[in-house]
Amino acid sequence: MIQISVVGDVDIRNALALRDFTCRYLESSRLVLDLSEVDFFGAAGLRVVEDLEVCSARSGYRWALVGGRPVQRLFRVLGPTLPIAAHSSLDGALVALALGHAS
Repeated sequence: MIQISVVGDVDIRNALALRDFTCRYLESSRLVLDLSEVDFFGAAGLRVVEDLEVCSARSGYRWALVGGRPVQRLFRVLGPTLPIAAHSSLDGALVALALGHAS
């Protein structure tokens, strides 16, 4: 299992790099993407989440997401339209992966 932690903003300037970097690891291992220290999470970040779902389906490896306030806020607004839940803690994400409740 791989954990990738992101600090700062996830926006149009860095979303593609984050997606490419994360998908590379998701091709061979379960993964936790920890966004708990992200200050801004924009629409480009949502695209990363959608693309990681595609990577996960292709590889067969599950992944989980930890989200801080900016991520949780956006996930609350969009709710059931998103393909994955944003866990509020690393422990919650790890439990979801272990139980097979992650994406």
